[in-house]
Amino acid sequence: MAVSARDCIFCKIVLREVPASIVREDASTLAFMDIRPMNPGHVLVIPKAHAAYVEDLPSEAVGPILEAAKEISRAMRSSGIRCEAVSFYLANGVEAGQEVFHVHLHLIPRWRGDGFGLRVRADYGRMADRAELDGFASKIRTALGRSPRRWVAHRTEIRSVTVRSASAERTFRAVGNRLVFSLRKWSQRNWTRKIPWRLSS
Repeated sequence: MAVSARDCIFCKIVLREVPASIVREDASTLAFMDIRPMNPGHVLVIPKAHAAYVEDLPSEAVGPILEAAKEISRAMRSSGIRCEAVSFYLANGVEAGQEVFHVHLHLIPRWRGDGFGLRVRADYGRMADRAELDGFASKIRTALGRSPRRWVAHRTEIRSVTVRSASAERTFRAVGNRLVFSLRKWSQRNWTRKIPWRLSS
């Protein structure tokens, strides 16, 4: 259940009414260490203005959150904290795992074998049926309030290029499966060789 700004623990951190280990601050965002880290070095990035859910954020407040996260992610990799990669995670609602109802983006240091990860459905990896995907896309476009006319032409253009026939669709799926297999083999081979994943800044 969403709470008011007056009762929000993150708003109290912004106002320095409760302690926090601050990592970064600017005019619209604040980043601090998670008091219950999923991995050592776990950081939270929040907007200073109270918003329970992402859709409650004003447009101008969205970009700065990711800008702050980008800087912190780069810093994590060079900080000396164990960090071979960084997971970005944002829970938006109770069923998604949100516990504090003030928008917050988790930055979690990761390394091979850290034991942390998301549980997936048993059928994960199944190539979805194109008609099923088109149906979901249509529902979301409708909810976005886009003009159907704009999307009809766009959809026709896409289908003419990528899924012109059932044969083309099967070819697309086969290529996708080969790519997934190749990436998996490459990943396994290079993890074994312990090639670093750190990107140059």
